[in-house]
Amino acid sequence: MDKNIISRIETTDLEIRPSQEHDFPVLKSWFSNAKDLLLWGGASFRYAASDEEFLRSLHKKGYKALSFYYHSELVGFGQYQLHQGYAHLGRVAIAPKFQGMGLSYYLVTSLVEQAKIESVHSIKQVSLYVYKANKIAFKVYTKVGFEVAVPPKGITAIPACHFMLLTF
Repeated sequence: MDKNIISRIETTDLEIRPSQEHDFPVLKSWFSNAKDLLLWGGASFRYAASDEEFLRSLHKKGYKALSFYYHSELVGFGQYQLHQGYAHLGRVAIAPKFQGMGLSYYLVTSLVEQAKIESVHSIKQVSLYVYKANKIAFKVYTKVGFEVAVPPKGITAIPACHFMLLTF
């Protein structure tokens, strides 16, 4: 697809739906090296893993997975988990040929809104971890309104990551 066409995508042309098993091999193909996979999924993912192993790593207890489609093409993915009073985002990705077009902002805000709706608006914060080396993602999260914070008691700090919070 021509990047000039892609740059004109309207968010109204995007469809958000619960992720299906057929989405995961496509998602896996977006990571062309071990470093990119680590920055996205963390240490629980092994580069060159089988589709089954990738799927097992992706299924974290309690996480909801959403896929973002432009017509019939998977263009984005993200997960969230609801907790008492807050939600936690993770594993947000945009397909390589759709990167740099502002879709990340839309994807992150859509994940936040979906978590708020599912929680019947009982959440007051959304948290996430982002690797310090992932400067592009950090910039997106900051633009959405997330701020670097100290993890609350009971939440483990990850030395290579920023813990970020969005408070309503």
